[in-house]
Amino acid sequence: MDYLKKNLTQVRSHTYLSNNDPRYCEKYLKFHPHDRQMLYQYAQELFKKGKFTEGVKQLEKSSALGYFQAKRELGHLNQFQSLPNAKQNKTASRYSSLWKWLLALLILSLLLFSFLIVWRYVENRFFIEKNDYYYQFHEYHNPEPPPKDDDLNSVSVPIEKQKETLALLSVENALVRYNEIYGHIPKSLDELTGGAPSNFLTLSHEASVQKDKILIKSKSQDEFSNFNKFELHFYPKANKLILAKISPSGKETILSSYTTASGKGALPFSSSKVSQRVVNPNGGGGVLGTRGLVLQDGYAIHGTNDPTSIGQKVTHGCIRLRSGDMEALYPYISIGTPFMVKSGFPDAPFLKTGLPELAVDSSILKKEESPGTHFTWRN
Repeated sequence: MDYLKKNLTQVRSHTYLSNNDPRYCEKYLKFHPHDRQMLYQYAQELFKKGKFTEGVKQLEKSSALGYFQAKRELGHLNQFQSLPNAKQNKTASRYSSLWKWLLALLILSLLLFSFLIVWRYVENRFFIEKNDYYYQFHEYHNPEPPPKDDDLNSVSVPIEKQKETLALLSVENALVRYNEIYGHIPKSLDELTGGAPSNFLTLSHEASVQKDKILIKSKSQDEFSNFNKFELHFYPKANKLILAKISPSGKETILSSYTTASGKGALPFSSSKVSQRVVNPNGGGGVLGTRGLVLQDGYAIHGTNDPTSIGQKVTHGCIRLRSGDMEALYPYISIGTPFMVKSGFPDAPFLKTGLPELAVDSSILKKEESPGTHFTWRN
């Protein structure tokens, strides 16, 4: 009997439990439900069997009864369980922040889209000229329409008549500039149209048909005093070169406007004059383009073989034009034509489509080449 009692636990008078019973803890707690140590042991058994939730309940009962080991283990479990929640909360916070950024980006995109729509409306409504780098406003910047000129009105005058008028103006300018330099009027147009470097003017077909008329007018001092003149104005801020007609009364009319590539720094002079005119400088296939107008100190206005540079400040000082623009402008400009640097932005040009290209014989252009000269402009 004593041997049997060694393997038994008395739970009540005349009632014993076998210590080898697999359900020993469970049965013991039915008789002693507040045994905190047994509650802890029972919780461990449940954990081993994979009954985590039931085990935690027994562990909580043991902890509530003051069993230190149960309290400590329950604390570890609570900390372990809180980690996934923390990560989940952090992930949820991250997703919440991401959605806020996406919403802000969507709102910004809608505002930008609305702005572009309004901008296009304003542009079409208020702007009359647009180029690569600035706009001109006819209701704000240029409130007055371009001046009317019966000889140049591009709407009412045929293009051929317009060319004749502009060619006549180019010859008048050349005569005035020749007189300013030499102090007298040339006896014939041959003095203006010789080969380089004395090529004051490139005589076009449109001008040659009027040369007798021009010479007759130049012999009269009254007529000569009424000749118009040309000037070149450069606007660094706008990267624009314009051709201006100056009337005898001093009234300025902007005839055409060209977007340029210009120097990284400011020009060292505010005014100059065209001192030389060149066709195909250095052969015409390089960085100087096919036409050049020399100013001073190695600075020039010339074409370019890099049209992507137009609109930028990338040269060492020279002013570049697109090849087509430079070839159209060249016959209008004589030696002695003033060049001036202006501030701000120019008004809208009178000729919206630019100067019409004058017809010039290839033999005349050939005479204006300088094959024996190597030009080292600040291109």
